[in-house]
Amino acid sequence: MKVYVVLIALAAAMSSCHTNSNEPLTDATDSLPGGFPPVIAIEKLKTTVFVPTLESRIPHDKNVIYTPTLLFAWDEVKEHLPGGVLPSDGSSADFLLLNKSASHQASLGKAEFKTTVYVSRDTIRATASFNKSLPFYTSMQRWDTLLRFNKQPVVSFGIYDYNYTLTQNVDIVYYKDDDHFCIKLIPADSTQEIILMKGIDTATNLDDIIKQLKKQERLGQEEANNSDLYWKRFFTTEDKLLIPALAFNIAAHYPQLEGQTFTTGLRFFEVMTAAQRTALVFNEHGSMMESEAEIAVSAVDSSRPRPKTMLFDKPFLLMMKKKTAAQAYFVMLVNNTELMIPSKKE
Repeated sequence: MKVYVVLIALAAAMSSCHTNSNEPLTDATDSLPGGFPPVIAIEKLKTTVFVPTLESRIPHDKNVIYTPTLLFAWDEVKEHLPGGVLPSDGSSADFLLLNKSASHQASLGKAEFKTTVYVSRDTIRATASFNKSLPFYTSMQRWDTLLRFNKQPVVSFGIYDYNYTLTQNVDIVYYKDDDHFCIKLIPADSTQEIILMKGIDTATNLDDIIKQLKKQERLGQEEANNSDLYWKRFFTTEDKLLIPALAFNIAAHYPQLEGQTFTTGLRFFEVMTAAQRTALVFNEHGSMMESEAEIAVSAVDSSRPRPKTMLFDKPFLLMMKKKTAAQAYFVMLVNNTELMIPSKKE
């Protein structure tokens, strides 16, 4: 007899930390003004994709979004399949990665996400969800026309007119030049960090890009130990920082997972549903995110100080993680303006 498996994942991102409970995820929107935008199906977007794992192959011209919720839901399914999962011949690459990936296990503690499982004679339905709200101590500056991302004017935030108090929100991790640098934004919750990196080499998956980020972090530490390069690590009165504001609430199914079959023991299973919703608000007030998923199976360098103009006007990596965690709970490769707020003043 065929047994069905359903996986559902929900992810939300905000800039202050919430521990998951039985309360609705939408409570996370209380931490930032305005809340999340309305839900939109990913099919209505042309240049944005979700990936189920950090190891999944990524396109080079689209926004790429990852959260670990689908993997948390899949773990619950596997807990109820003591015979293990044996993929069928011809399984998709993403299904094979979903079944063996372990990178999500180092991203959140058990108290920081919620899972539910429904088991009947013919169906296993698992869901996973979490949210994070990370507001800044002091809201940053906002502009409608200063930043052009790939030559398109978009709403941005950061520090354009020097303000010492606002510089306390920013840690310059690495700076080579205005096209290669990495910063951390420091939220009020000191256990969390928001990392942005500009200057991304060609990569096949998000895990490869994270390795590039770690390389920049190592180079930045070397700069910090060199007194001639120490200026690179500090925000000076002549430095500029502009970051595109992001706002989205996207629901998607994974066609590369739905319909996949596997066996456990003598039973045959099919993945009937693999769905996820991820929402993010990232602006001058901080970051707010939420994610849920469901899966169901049935049966050039110089030592001379100079002004740093750190504009995220080209593709960049956005990552959110616990300081003590080995892996991130939100990773986004921003390649285009589809999820940004267009300037209305041009």
